[in-house]
Amino acid sequence: MELKDWNGRAVAAERSRSGFTAVHDFADNLVASPRGGSLPAAMAGRLRASGSPPDFDDESMKRLSGRLGFYCDMQSLDHVDPLTWSVFGSLASADASAKSAWTSELYSRLGLSPGASDPSEISLWSSIRSGVNGDPAISFDASVVTCDSAVFFEASWLDGGDHPPPGGLTCRLGSLSEFVRSGGGTMRDRIVLVSLDLHKEPSLSPGRYGGVELRRMSWQYLISQDSHPFRGEINRYYDWKLSNLSS
Repeated sequence: MELKDWNGRAVAAERSRSGFTAVHDFADNLVASPRGGSLPAAMAGRLRASGSPPDFDDESMKRLSGRLGFYCDMQSLDHVDPLTWSVFGSLASADASAKSAWTSELYSRLGLSPGASDPSEISLWSSIRSGVNGDPAISFDASVVTCDSAVFFEASWLDGGDHPPPGGLTCRLGSLSEFVRSGGGTMRDRIVLVSLDLHKEPSLSPGRYGGVELRRMSWQYLISQDSHPFRGEINRYYDWKLSNLSS
């Protein structure tokens, strides 16, 4: 089937028997998609076969596997990873002034107060080790770190943001709390975990847990920031994602 993207461009796509839509080329599902040359490490790490692909028929799956040799979640319009890349990946590759401006606006909304010129590091799907006893590393969907604070994001799209261990909001919060207790947070005045979701309330109430501040933010509120270098396109993309949600 042919699908119009958020810029009105025709892209090849398939619809599963249960109503999920996926594009043939993962790059057609991303704002500021990497095209040609080597892929950023964060993106390359997400291009792997989906653990539970939707129920596409055999011919559709063959077409969906044409570029990579397999179907991956980055092709799905219902998966959170393409949205995470489109918002944070486009920022991670922006210049320092754009990242600083966006971070200042974000931190203002969260009640943090970095200086306008405070340098920030924006990362996707990075990991930290929570303790000193050989605990496995815990990954976060995105993070924004400055000299005196760190904000980690646990992102969801069609669910409430909490999954059985070893994933989900509860696990991430516990790992960050252990990170603080083990001395990992001593160089940061504040450590914040943001539950980023479509519209549902998280399973835990916002508050302070073991030295970590838990906040909630909707995707719509996040992408409304005027300082994002792709703000107009990100908003069109978000509306397109909503209009193509599976029933």
